[in-house]
Amino acid sequence: LDSMNVRQTLCFELYDVDRASLSDFLGECWLPNFTEITAEPKVFILEVQPPGDGSRPDTSHKDPTKSYTGWLSVSLAWKYPEEGYEELQNVNCTTLEERAALEEKLHTGLLSVKILKAEG
Repeated sequence: LDSMNVRQTLCFELYDVDRASLSDFLGECWLPNFTEITAEPKVFILEVQPPGDGSRPDTSHKDPTKSYTGWLSVSLAWKYPEEGYEELQNVNCTTLEERAALEEKLHTGLLSVKILKAEG
C-alpha cells in the first residue's frame, strides 16, 4: 500500500460568491489520504475547516472572528496506476525512452471527484 501513499493532498477552498461585493471565504476541506480512496466511487463527508498550515498563503483567509462550520459531500475514486498494472508489467522496453514512458504510466493515477452537496 505504500505505492498508494502519493504524499499529495487536495484542498477545496469554499467561497460565498457575491456579484456586488468581494466573495467571502467560507473555509476549506481536505481530501482524505489516497490510501482511503478506492477505484470504486465512495462518498466522503469533508468537514469545513479554517485555513491551516498547509493552506495557500492568503491573508484574506485569516479571520480569527470567523466561525468555520459545515461540510462538503463528495464522491471519490482513485485508480492507480491509471492503466492496467498487469498489462504494463509485461511490456518489454528496448530503449531508455520506452522505459521512461512505461515508468510514467506505472506512476500515474486517475482521481475522479464529484461534488454532491455542501452545507454550512
